[in-house]
Amino acid sequence: MRLSSATRCGTIFSGSGFGGVTVATAFYRFSFPSARFLTLLRIVIVFLLSAIAISAQQNAPTDFDSLAQSAAAARDAGHTSDAIQFYRRAVTVRPDWAEGWWYLGTLLYDSDQFADAIPALEKVLSIAPGAPGTLNFLGLCEFENGDYRGALQHLERGYAQRSQDDPQLTRVAAYHLVLLLNRSGNFARANKILFQDLSHGAASDQIILAFGLASLHVPLLPTEVDPSKDALLQSAGRLALLVAQNEGTQAADGYPALVQQYPDVPFLHSAYASALQSAGRMNEAAAQLQLESKLHPATATAGHAIAAYYANEAARARLGPKPAGHSATSSSPAASPEQQWQLAVQLFSAGQYAEAIPPLKATIAAHPEMGTAWGMLGLAEFQTKDYENALLHLQKGSALGFGGSRDSIRSAKYALGLLMIHKGQFDQATDLLYLEAQGNSLEKQIQFALGLALLHKPVFPGEVPPAETELVQSAGEISLLLHFSKYNDAFPKLKALIQAYPDTPLLHYVYGVSLASFCEYGDAEAQFAAEARISPQSELPWVQTAFAQLSARRPADALVSAQRAVQLAPGSAEAHYVLGRSLMDSGKFEDALKELQATAQINPGSPEVHFNLAKTYAKLGRPDDAQRERDRFAQLNAAIEKQRSEHGSQAYGAAHTASELSQGAPPPGPSNP
Repeated sequence: MRLSSATRCGTIFSGSGFGGVTVATAFYRFSFPSARFLTLLRIVIVFLLSAIAISAQQNAPTDFDSLAQSAAAARDAGHTSDAIQFYRRAVTVRPDWAEGWWYLGTLLYDSDQFADAIPALEKVLSIAPGAPGTLNFLGLCEFENGDYRGALQHLERGYAQRSQDDPQLTRVAAYHLVLLLNRSGNFARANKILFQDLSHGAASDQIILAFGLASLHVPLLPTEVDPSKDALLQSAGRLALLVAQNEGTQAADGYPALVQQYPDVPFLHSAYASALQSAGRMNEAAAQLQLESKLHPATATAGHAIAAYYANEAARARLGPKPAGHSATSSSPAASPEQQWQLAVQLFSAGQYAEAIPPLKATIAAHPEMGTAWGMLGLAEFQTKDYENALLHLQKGSALGFGGSRDSIRSAKYALGLLMIHKGQFDQATDLLYLEAQGNSLEKQIQFALGLALLHKPVFPGEVPPAETELVQSAGEISLLLHFSKYNDAFPKLKALIQAYPDTPLLHYVYGVSLASFCEYGDAEAQFAAEARISPQSELPWVQTAFAQLSARRPADALVSAQRAVQLAPGSAEAHYVLGRSLMDSGKFEDALKELQATAQINPGSPEVHFNLAKTYAKLGRPDDAQRERDRFAQLNAAIEKQRSEHGSQAYGAAHTASELSQGAPPPGPSNP
């Protein structure tokens, strides 16, 4: 999780200007020059370059005001390297210039020059101890530089002085403070900050992992966790996040399956008890606490044992001797990372997937940004049926970038698509598989997987009953035809499939979405009504009915349909969004604002939500809020256009809900929760 100072709102100090010198160069072309001519030319060029250098030295700013103006101009133009040099020279001329030291420190932070940034930020504190944000930036630099004691001290002080003027910096600093509190074993304070500062809005995988580490009392940094524990920590983190969001009942309902899967994990029963207490189920909570005490009585070495259970090889080296009973593997810790990688490749290629996992973990501990190693680990876990970790690690590898042949990359993406389907992530799986769907040896398998996604069947292909094989294969074929806008071929096949399987969920829905895309709203509504009869607990047909009614300029009808959708799925971003749109078109802007704000909380990455928030704020006479939402819309829309240009446009995704919310901004990267 990283923060760029370029994204911060406003500046800490006032007073900046623009200045600088532009040097133009010309290039000439000569045909077949003689040796004598070339010699003369070299003399002329050397003379000219010397003259330019002397002129540049003479014209370079030397007084403080010129240096400050040049530094500000370079910073505003995004020329970070030049700005750093100008600020260095300016603070040499005026060592008590706090603004210059502050910008120098934050620009060095932005450039990942953490060690160099620390003295600059320390200088700011000595000159202007109350300069906002300085303690947090200093702590973040120390964290990245491995000075965890200093980072903890300064982030604690920065947290005490936090303000709402810079919420992004506050959130990033709070996240890193939580990591350090976890590492030091102060789980109570880590949980307090997680609940107060990091439980609102969309949570990244990094924040969810921080919740999991605190919930299960794991005194490690995320980089020190053995990948085999990722699924457990992510699951525990999601449930702990629900408790922090006052969703105790939902969290309490989720713990039994996790406890059954990991019955002996320390502090899991305590976390379950917290969820039960949040849900008001006190007697059950007391029983879980008693069970925790019986299974894991408090001892002086308990913290070390827990850390060793979750630690990767690098972390175990920091923790000291391994606990008794730790067995050696064929992947010796004494081997170099390159040897570990070679061993992993050999074992994986030989189909020895379980044996390949330890050297893959060792490789990742040494090279955590190696996407190919994460991908191979995920595939090995997929083959050994560790599906939760396989999904997490294939996603990690995909985000970092798979290496290898085109066929091997396609196989990894196919496995990832299957795991997404198994997890119920149908839209994400469809987006991924469309890119690999044609012209290769996996074409038929991918088409079958697309059929599973269209029909929302969270199973692997081998788990499909023989009687449904033709249905799924046909659904996959139709999904591809719709995706490539081959409607003349898709519609007859879809009609025939509905006639053959009239009570199968999602078929009427997909047909209705397709009809609505051709403005055939009446026929589309009829298909959505049929879907609602087949799937009475699904909000999807009601959401799309409301969109069709809005398109047909019937906001009163759309309002009724949208309210039904929200009633069926109060946590659905699309249901709240279409309700907000219906209220807007009905002229009820105050009520519309509440629904659109709820949508933005659930799905902050949709540009359409922010566009309509801007319109609503404008209608309510709140121009500053409207402008903020326009800026956010422009930012998200630009990101999506870039994504489309890289991956190609998608005319229609049959497994998608096909509403205006089906497109969202790219997910936060590894350094941005």
